[in-house]
Amino acid sequence: CAAAALEAIKTPVLVVDLGTAIKYIYVKNKSILGVIITPGVGISIKALVGNTALLPDIDIEVPKKVLGTNTISCMQSGVTYGVAAQVDGLIERIRDEVNENFAVILTGGLSQTIAPLCKHELTRDSDVVLNGLLNIFNRNDISHK
Repeated sequence: CAAAALEAIKTPVLVVDLGTAIKYIYVKNKSILGVIITPGVGISIKALVGNTALLPDIDIEVPKKVLGTNTISCMQSGVTYGVAAQVDGLIERIRDEVNENFAVILTGGLSQTIAPLCKHELTRDSDVVLNGLLNIFNRNDISHK
């Protein structure tokens, strides 16, 4: 996904990929300047269910309220609003560290679910990884030479 950001965005950008692992990739001047990797939502749910007694496996859905009123809504709130808060918090910390504004692109399987929960301005682009792979292919395709 960083390959697409390297090609498409002229300003500094943070690409947040909500996949099996959540990746935060900071790109500036066509260079990756740093990355953060955290467990993804699915891994977090598996760890919670697998390492605690009596917690059920859950579907990833956004509950109506942040504060849950039953076990399932409590867990759903934790994984959805929790990831959104993580995204917002890391955007702030990265801005403090790099001391500049940057665009934020949210991608990955859960980007549609998490994007509306985030407080920061961001762009959701579910095709950023495919565009990056296409850029890499086009650069390396010898038939174009």
